[in-house]
Amino acid sequence: MARIKQIIFSDFFDTLTNGALVLFAYWYIYKVTRDQSYISLLGLISMIATLFTFVGGYLSDKVNKVYLLKTVVGIRVLNTILGLVIYHLFDDPILSVMVTVVINSV
Repeated sequence: MARIKQIIFSDFFDTLTNGALVLFAYWYIYKVTRDQSYISLLGLISMIATLFTFVGGYLSDKVNKVYLLKTVVGIRVLNTILGLVIYHLFDDPILSVMVTVVINSV
């Protein structure tokens, strides 16, 4: 039972932080560009990524679920760090924010 509580807490925390990241990205992109087309493009790409959820379902049937959750969280953490590095190194912060959100949604 403790393992199930841990998995539920981890999934809740992961969903909460990912939702906060996406919300921040939408507001930030709109504040910088004042152009709704970037928001629409980001939303479209995120929704297309949702079509590939069957891959996650297939993997969850074949792989240990705890290992899979840890791997996904690890990839999201690395992706966020990479997005921050790109944000600080390049002149186009919009690209780094969009790439970070798209990879997190996939």
